[in-house]
Amino acid sequence: MTGQRRVEEGEYSTHTMIALYPDVDVAEQLAVDGGLDVGDLHVTVVYTGRTDQVTSAQLSAAVEDVLPGRAAIRARVSGLARFSGATSDDLDVVVALIDSPDLDDLRSDVLAALAEHDVDVARTHGFVPHLSLLYLAADDPGPWGEGVFRQEPVDTVFTTLAVKYGDERTEFGFDLAPASELAATMQAFVEGWTAAGAGVSPRMVAGARAAAAVAEDHPGDGLLEATLKLGHLDGVWATIFDRRDQLHADTLAAVLKAWSGLIGGVDVGALVGDAEDAAALLDGTTETRTALVTRVAGYVLAELRSLQHTPSWTELRDAVAAGVAAAHAEGMVDAAALSADKAGHTGGFDYDRAHADALAGTLGRDDVLAAADTALHATLNGVSNRVARRLVAALVDDEPTDQLTDRVRDDLADETVLTVEVANALDVAFSGAVWALALRAGMSMIALVTAGDGKVCQRCVDAEDAGPYALFDAPILPLHYGCRCTFDTAGALPAALWTGYLLGGKQ
Repeated sequence: MTGQRRVEEGEYSTHTMIALYPDVDVAEQLAVDGGLDVGDLHVTVVYTGRTDQVTSAQLSAAVEDVLPGRAAIRARVSGLARFSGATSDDLDVVVALIDSPDLDDLRSDVLAALAEHDVDVARTHGFVPHLSLLYLAADDPGPWGEGVFRQEPVDTVFTTLAVKYGDERTEFGFDLAPASELAATMQAFVEGWTAAGAGVSPRMVAGARAAAAVAEDHPGDGLLEATLKLGHLDGVWATIFDRRDQLHADTLAAVLKAWSGLIGGVDVGALVGDAEDAAALLDGTTETRTALVTRVAGYVLAELRSLQHTPSWTELRDAVAAGVAAAHAEGMVDAAALSADKAGHTGGFDYDRAHADALAGTLGRDDVLAAADTALHATLNGVSNRVARRLVAALVDDEPTDQLTDRVRDDLADETVLTVEVANALDVAFSGAVWALALRAGMSMIALVTAGDGKVCQRCVDAEDAGPYALFDAPILPLHYGCRCTFDTAGALPAALWTGYLLGGKQ
């Protein structure tokens, strides 16, 4: 076909970008004859210049800054478009248009992170999310001929964010990757099976496949909960992980409610006014932009710290401290329940009474309050930096004051940083309590146990396989944000720690 040209990989060998690459099955649906290869199809989030203008380390660091707590990008390929070449001698490009509200937020955060790492980005074009398919001469109709220029909608999920540096491509996974209903159903079955401590078996595999087949035949029928119950076995591990998840949910609900009350006291208008005044520093260089981010972050942090003597701050601190105390108590309870199970006591364990007793000795302790303060101060710093990066990026784009004000309110309300810091504090308290009990009991070894489901990462699997550990050589948990690993004592704890909570059965 005359005038049609495929852009070869080598033509990009001196260019860099941060991009999203679709799954192979989606790429194969979109690829057209004579166009870009399936493996080259991508959505450019930010074009970052040539390899002699930026380092791979700078781009990777920026990507790693924006990923914590961010879910995979859900998107829809909503149709086709043809962009005209800049001049009559330039080729046109046929693109698939990508519709996703999450992409604007992702690009904004990536731009802010790049600025933090001294990467200048050309801002000569607006952002129209698209996936290039084919380059054509201006008079070439392409493979559609005179027919209908149309692409059926395609829903997809981008599960990784890539750094493309010349010919090298490095993929970084999002923290939270939504699954298809079929995959989620299989995962629910496996999660229910393994949460009780059961290992992988042919029966489990067959059951998971059967559950997925039902979900595929009956999409959207709310099968996930039923599938989870189908795969669920009674057992102490099921109770441990269920109670731990509930503790997280209850604590975060209380903390986020208190946070909402706290940020309501922020004088957003004054904050934006100060930032706009400071924007006089901007002269288009990376140095002044970086300096402005630091200055604005200081304004935000000072505003948040000024609220530390208010009832709202007390409520927030109390909510975090209560969660840390509950997590510490729950770690002690779960270690005791596991010890009872190891000793052959099958009649059940009174978790609630054991938790109440353990909690009574934990609330108000100095180490609990210190953990809460550490989590909150890390939150204030993280939120201040996030708000500042995004506000400065908006100032560079000359957004009007009312939009800047709305943006700051939204960014203050964003739960990501607070959720990460509080979850980490809970997980440290939970695993630390089990470790402390093992030390108190005179044990020299401790095991690391993963949640055992389809969401366990390779890092956690490797850590579990490397155990058991000498007590003082054990990894510090959590291994990463969202890690659900816990410790298990190498043997049963002293009977005095658990016999009083047995409910019956074999004793």
